[in-house]
Amino acid sequence: MRQLTKEEYEFLKPYSDRLNTASKSQYIRALPSNFVHQMRLIYERLIDKSYSMNESCGNCILTLCRKMKPYYDEYEHRSNREESENDDNPADAGGGTN
Repeated sequence: MRQLTKEEYEFLKPYSDRLNTASKSQYIRALPSNFVHQMRLIYERLIDKSYSMNESCGNCILTLCRKMKPYYDEYEHRSNREESENDDNPADAGGGTN
C-alpha cells in the first residue's frame, strides 16, 4: 500500500476533523473545492489509478474522505512510532568518547 508523503499529510492536516467526522459519523461539513480536488489527486496517486467522482457531490466527497482516513491515520501512526523510537534511542545524547 502506498503512503502519504509529509507534504500530503501537512496539506490534509487542517481538515483532519472532517476526515474523522466522515469516518465516524458518516456526514461531512463543507470543504473548499480546491481542497477536494487536491485530495482527489492525492488519492489517485495512492491507488495508482484514476478515481471517478463528482467533486461537487456531497456523498462523493464523504466517500473520498472515508477512503483517505486510513492513509492519514497510517501516516500519523508511523510518524508517532518513529518519534517514539527516536526518543527511546537518542543516538547523540552527549557524553561520547574522546
